[in-house]
Amino acid sequence: MANKSEHKIWCSSKDTKKVLKISDCELMHMRLAGNLEFKKSGNAYYYLIDNNAAKGIQVTYKDDR
Repeated sequence: MANKSEHKIWCSSKDTKKVLKISDCELMHMRLAGNLEFKKSGNAYYYLIDNNAAKGIQVTYKDDR
């Protein structure tokens, strides 16, 4: 059985907004409400996004398991 996180990738804020079709403000509100799993690296946020949702979109991701 595949692990749930195996079907997800870490995306930058820019790519996450593109995949979810939301604005900067909506992304911030979703993060603050706890609706998105995220990591902060320096000044950048990375969000855990379903790989199927990102299908067909070139994303920049960081994977530091």
